[in-house]
Amino acid sequence: MSWTNLCEILTISNELERDFYIAEASKEKWSKRTLRRQIESGLFLKLADFLLELGKGFTFVGRQYPIHIGNDFYHADLVFYHRILKCFVIIDLKINKVKHEDIRTNEYVYGIFCNRRK
Repeated sequence: MSWTNLCEILTISNELERDFYIAEASKEKWSKRTLRRQIESGLFLKLADFLLELGKGFTFVGRQYPIHIGNDFYHADLVFYHRILKCFVIIDLKINKVKHEDIRTNEYVYGIFCNRRK
């Protein structure tokens, strides 16, 4: 296993998950990019389950939901709709530290997303 992959796996706090990713990354010879995708995919599933456990009203809309603005495509990691509150819950997961430009981009993209659905 590469040093880069090992460093990535060591950021996982749960020992069982760490052991799982070490075994799979070694066996399947995952690149850093593949490993990150696999870790993110696991995060998506946990987060989706968590939101659905919050109670009635949440409807899963999509994962990697495409948002088209001009000539660009943005992808929201997870999109839910709350039927009772009549609003979208849009989640953008970050593995690395969030930067100010990430927040500005998200506010812009999600503002357009919500305005188109009114």
